Amino acid sequence: MKTNKMKRIHILKTLIGIVIMLTLLAPLAKAQETTGVFKIGTTRLDANRWVEVLGGFGSYNTRGIVAPNWGLAAGVEIGGDEISPKISLGATWGVVFTSSLNLNYYPKRNHRLVVTPEIGLNIVKLFHFTYGYQINQVNRFEGGPPPTRHRFSVFITIPSLVLW
Repeated sequence: MKTNKMKRIHILKTLIGIVIMLTLLAPLAKAQETTGVFKIGTTRLDANRWVEVLGGFGSYNTRGIVAPNWGLAAGVEIGGDEISPKISLGATWGVVFTSSLNLNYYPKRNHRLVVTPEIGLNIVKLFHFTYGYQINQVNRFEGGPPPTRHRFSVFITIPSLVLW
């Protein structure tokens, strides 16, 4: 019993630390030209279709399509009867490349924090196709089939130049 409580306290402390870090980074981002970003996407994991919806902010460069950009977003992924809070730090670079580092919390999977680095291609910085590998993922039910750690995602990022 105490170990579960200790795990939950550790996870809560980790999430609070991440929120504090993001709060401290936000003024640095605002010092550059930034814009609000809305991200919606889908992926297939463990025989479930997952949908992600995130909101955040990102860099905006007047050089347009050839300039590298970055963004920071938070939201949720929903798959089957699971809801997973998510934080994503992403970048576009080299005109067509996309990369991101994602952190998910899975309360129904033994309260796991899962890190997923992703890399892929984008079209005009709006449409993204990525491959990621989930680190620290476990199956949902003890004794069930092992989860896939490979993740192929499709998502769009929509900048909102009127926000922030």
